[in-house]
Amino acid sequence: MVIDRSALRTRFERLEQGVRRVREALSGVDEQTYLTDPLLQAAIERHLQVISQIVLDVGTHIIAEQGWEGPEIYQDVIEILSHHGVISQSLAGRLRGMAGFRNVLVHEYLEIDPRIVYEVATQRLDDYLQFAHEIAGWVDRTEER
Repeated sequence: MVIDRSALRTRFERLEQGVRRVREALSGVDEQTYLTDPLLQAAIERHLQVISQIVLDVGTHIIAEQGWEGPEIYQDVIEILSHHGVISQSLAGRLRGMAGFRNVLVHEYLEIDPRIVYEVATQRLDDYLQFAHEIAGWVDRTEER
């Protein structure tokens, strides 16, 4: 396995930065305020798009480096990582819809439901951080072998 720890660290720093920025931007902002602020919505959507993409990029990199079956769609990335014990099944369950959420943010901007974005931004950010934590732990365990 050749996982570039520096590249991984850079991606996870960017993920953590995105999570931090979302939390800062929404600090003291209730859902109704969020729903009436299109500029804030756009900023939050962009940060969630980037951190979701980081999860998928890291996952596809690990899958390719391990020579595992390639994902047919982005959602498969999470399933493959869970199947091989890279991330826990409980985390995979929480991240299962993230690939589709990312696709909506990227491709279907007219279909974005700001209530769902607000929910993800206020209730699901720890899942992204848990992903980074579980990947880092897996890399450490794998390199010890």
